[in-house]
Amino acid sequence: MDTPSPESDLQLVREAIFTGQKIQAIKHLRELTGLGLAEAKAEVERMELELRASAPDMFTVPPPGKGCSAVWVIGGAVIGALGWGLWH
Repeated sequence: MDTPSPESDLQLVREAIFTGQKIQAIKHLRELTGLGLAEAKAEVERMELELRASAPDMFTVPPPGKGCSAVWVIGGAVIGALGWGLWH
């Protein structure tokens, strides 16, 4: 971070991270530090990793998943059905 912030100010960022409100955490951090969007996002993601390692029980939401497998399964089913329909 460019500008050191008081611990109480950073607590707002941490609370947003703990509750799964990453966008809000990025907004808070940008307001506190003047960081750009990409830098603030990277810092919030770094903070999230650190917090998940040090205080995993504080999180009210599970860690984000890739979410990609369901898309592949559904997409494969649709393509398979279309292909089967064209050949029969």
